[in-house]
Amino acid sequence: MPDNTRPAGDGVDPLTRAARLLLDRLSSEYDVTVSPLPGYRHDGAAVSEAVLVVPAEPHGAPVVLAFTIEPRVIVHAGALHEFCFPPLDNAREDPASLIGQLEDLILTIVTGGYTETVDGSMVSFTLRHANGWQSGECHSGQFPAERVAEARTTLAASPGGWAPWPRRPAARP
Repeated sequence: MPDNTRPAGDGVDPLTRAARLLLDRLSSEYDVTVSPLPGYRHDGAAVSEAVLVVPAEPHGAPVVLAFTIEPRVIVHAGALHEFCFPPLDNAREDPASLIGQLEDLILTIVTGGYTETVDGSMVSFTLRHANGWQSGECHSGQFPAERVAEARTTLAASPGGWAPWPRRPAARP
């Protein structure tokens, strides 16, 4: 596996390079559609580019990868939640650690280890990683009401959590 933690002399930071390699891996290994999202905005960061990755499995969690000027990678996963690398309040985290966390997050989503719920006035997520789990919750009032209503409908169709993404069919010789 290539070492993505050192600059390659191309001016691209290691985290952005690793995220792009991960995006290439997703599009080559999984049955997904990748679409640019021109004009994608984020309240806490200046987005330079964003792409939407939608698995062919309708109950698989879609993912938006947003690349920012800072540099930072923001992952919007499924219906409501987002994850920032590095977190918006901490830009000094070790690149190798951030890359590992980003890869772990994406691969957990891809393998169906990601669950979101809207329960009353609370929204939550759980990530079941290969070596543990992570969860979080917040008040639904942090999101626009129409987005929460749409999330309720979407998540009701997959009560056991988001489904694994299907692999891309192998090329025939």
